[in-house]
Amino acid sequence: MLKKGLAWHYAAFDKRPQLIKWEKDAKAARVGLWASSSPEKPWEWRKNNPREGN
Repeated sequence: MLKKGLAWHYAAFDKRPQLIKWEKDAKAARVGLWASSSPEKPWEWRKNNPREGN
């Protein structure tokens, strides 16, 4: 998913260099979510769009 730009790498939990490289390469190629000029971080989206009943 990282290679295709379909996921964020959360380095606080996993610092493997390969994962960092895959995200960096996807950003450089502007693929997946990186095609957007300002992709929204999933944790920010959840913060701004709470589920009903929570």
